[in-house]
Amino acid sequence: TAFRRGDFSALPTQLVFPGTTTPIPNNNISALITPEGRSIAGIYDAMQQRATGFDDRNVGNNTTFQEPNPFDWREVIARVDYRLNNNHSFYYRFIWDSYTLIDPFGTFLNANTPTTPTLRMRPSPNNQVAYTWIVTPSLISESKVSAAWLGQRIPPEGDLWKRETYGMNYPQLFQGGRFDNSVPNIDMQGYGNVRGASGSLLSPTTDIMATQTLTYVRGEHTFKGGTSVIRNRVDQNGRTNYAGFVNFNTAGNNRTTGNAFADALLGNFRTYSEANADPIGFFRFTQVDAFITDNWRLGNKLTVDLGVRYQYAPAMYT
Repeated sequence: TAFRRGDFSALPTQLVFPGTTTPIPNNNISALITPEGRSIAGIYDAMQQRATGFDDRNVGNNTTFQEPNPFDWREVIARVDYRLNNNHSFYYRFIWDSYTLIDPFGTFLNANTPTTPTLRMRPSPNNQVAYTWIVTPSLISESKVSAAWLGQRIPPEGDLWKRETYGMNYPQLFQGGRFDNSVPNIDMQGYGNVRGASGSLLSPTTDIMATQTLTYVRGEHTFKGGTSVIRNRVDQNGRTNYAGFVNFNTAGNNRTTGNAFADALLGNFRTYSEANADPIGFFRFTQVDAFITDNWRLGNKLTVDLGVRYQYAPAMYT
């Protein structure tokens, strides 16, 4: 807590004025803290308020979080069968499979602090239409077409990810993302990191599949062959650092005080990067496979299954 107010007297090493070798009296930089430094300290203040355990000493692993992780899951299945006559039948099947999950440390963010809880929504409707035709008593045709959508969208939850929550006003270079008002990603040598909302995933996916299967019975042989075609479409954002990525590190920093957190309070970052947009990639692939099998009954105690399968699965392209 003292560090966040600029009092580093408990630090065993001597702080120096940035860019010099002049010692800072009493390791106290409270009069030098910048407005953005106070906003960064405010992030850690807010994280302390959420902690279930906090050891207010200059030691590692001094904070314990036990965040809520609610999970709601629902599945609905419906099917309608229609028999036209003895040789022709149809069915339609619908599945609504979805879940909603809050990840307190953010989905795929690798965060040490729960600054950006995310609401992970994955609705997944699936439709299938099937047609069975008994061509002859020994020949059956089965055709199916299905389409499924996995609309994975993971926006941030709450207000802890917002710049305005902490009074953060440093000018950004670009305005090019869905959550431009997010705090930046912050890496700080020797301290827990902070992750903002620029890593939020937007990834609607479509799967379309058509299959055709023939079954033919002749004597002791049951032949079965078929083919399927799968078309996959994924539109996914790049999850770039459009809200900024700042690194505070004493190594190689000619403006360092000798401590990364003190550097953060004074605004002396080691590196800063910012993407000008969060582009969407349109990823596609088409997969084709075919097979043929023979279930050959050689006797009451012996059956042989023979078959061959071909699959063409090219690389995804965009």
